[in-house]
Amino acid sequence: MLRWLGKNISSFLLALILAIGVWIAAVNATDPNEEYGYPSPIPVEIVGQSTALLITNDYSEEIKLTLRAPRSVWDKLLADKESIQAILDLSGLEAGEYSLEPQIQINFQPTQIIALSPASIHITLEELTTRTIPIEVEITGEPATGYQAGTPSFTPKEATISGPKSLVDQVFSIHASFDIYDANASIDETLSLDMVDELGQVVSGININPKTT
Repeated sequence: MLRWLGKNISSFLLALILAIGVWIAAVNATDPNEEYGYPSPIPVEIVGQSTALLITNDYSEEIKLTLRAPRSVWDKLLADKESIQAILDLSGLEAGEYSLEPQIQINFQPTQIIALSPASIHITLEELTTRTIPIEVEITGEPATGYQAGTPSFTPKEATISGPKSLVDQVFSIHASFDIYDANASIDETLSLDMVDELGQVVSGININPKTT
């Protein structure tokens, strides 16, 4: 028996290969592989970002995919819009610039990723910084004839700013403008606060608390 098997093992292997080939052909005929661009862009999910860091650049927030899968799998992918996730993992990253490849997770298999755009995403991470700065009130205009401007009284006296270190470091002062033109009585007014640099230009893109005084 063993001698007979030894002589005919090549024939058995050939028959097995042919059988598998016929089975694959039959499956492909009834459930053929199809290659398409997924009709909806996949939103990028950021995970692992340190609470001490901020993303300060505009980055691609969606991924376009071209996939290859059996027709039955395509039916499931199209029916369930949440079956594909694009994840950008920032775990362990420090402040700096990075080019990261999104991780594509597909719930239904077999599915082959043929192409994705963009293939990598540029991310700039900056340190989150907080500062507390005294509020300066600038009086503009002149009161009515016969009246004199006194020293303004206001609260709070300080404001806290927070945001990317590169922007927070630009803030030289926080001030509010108080117009007393033609005033002939005490004025009680809520003033908006502006963050300005050394040249007097407004600095934006950071948070301030409170926003008024």
